[in-house]
Amino acid sequence: MTNNLLKIEEPVNSKSKTHSLLTTKSIFAHVIFDLPFRSHFLLAPAFAVTCLTLWLAFLNGVFSFNTTGLTPVVWHLHEMIFGFSATIAVAFILTASQTWTGVRSLHGKALALLILVWLIVRIALLINTEYSVYTALVLQAIWWIAVIYIYTKQVISAQNKRNYLFIAMLFLMALMNTLVLVTDISGSTDIALHLSRSMILVFVLLMSLIGGRVIPFFTVRGANTEAITTPNWLNFSLIIVSLFSIVVFILSGFFDLSVMPAIFIITASILHFIRLLHWRPLKTLSVPLLW
Repeated sequence: MTNNLLKIEEPVNSKSKTHSLLTTKSIFAHVIFDLPFRSHFLLAPAFAVTCLTLWLAFLNGVFSFNTTGLTPVVWHLHEMIFGFSATIAVAFILTASQTWTGVRSLHGKALALLILVWLIVRIALLINTEYSVYTALVLQAIWWIAVIYIYTKQVISAQNKRNYLFIAMLFLMALMNTLVLVTDISGSTDIALHLSRSMILVFVLLMSLIGGRVIPFFTVRGANTEAITTPNWLNFSLIIVSLFSIVVFILSGFFDLSVMPAIFIITASILHFIRLLHWRPLKTLSVPLLW
């Protein structure tokens, strides 16, 4: 991925250099705002460590959550799944989309604004009053709408049909995010917990799709092997079985089903293992960077 940073002339002295760094133009031209993954890959892990620290403090009676908003366990699940994991996934997709499409990805002031909205949502949910949670719900929806719009515009303008699938995945994650917040706010914590666990399966499906693209690519490039091809029937079967796993698991929280989600999940794991064998994993052992 190439960087297309704005050029800033070298200042003639330290005073002008300091002034230049403080200008709006230089701030948003900084490399941190050049591609989505740079800022988000720093912020999301830092936030995850903060959440884990607060959660451990809560479990040991050192810290207490405001109980007028989300229930503590839903806050923890939500922030780990959506505040951390989904943020990393979205940042990766918005960055990779520039390579996939050749269209400039989100950067500069627009990226900074998206980061600001993300930060406000995290703070609002941590404050955890009824008002702050509703504020977070609205801003989180705006964040997802912006992400989906930006990505959709990229792939459609480039007619990159191969990656249209991620539009549906982003929309599904946004829907799950909204439902988790709404159900807990309305008092249906058990449903919020079930949807949070369901979202883990959705995230695994997303990892499967992205992994299917990048792992063979990096294996070929890093280990200098011949091209890797995965049978189409295997990729298709894996997606179908994974989707059935998610649907059946979600429905199992509301209905007594005659079929167990575990059947589809175990089947998907077997298909994953078969697909992995096609990727020549042993070739990566001699390349530490690929580990």
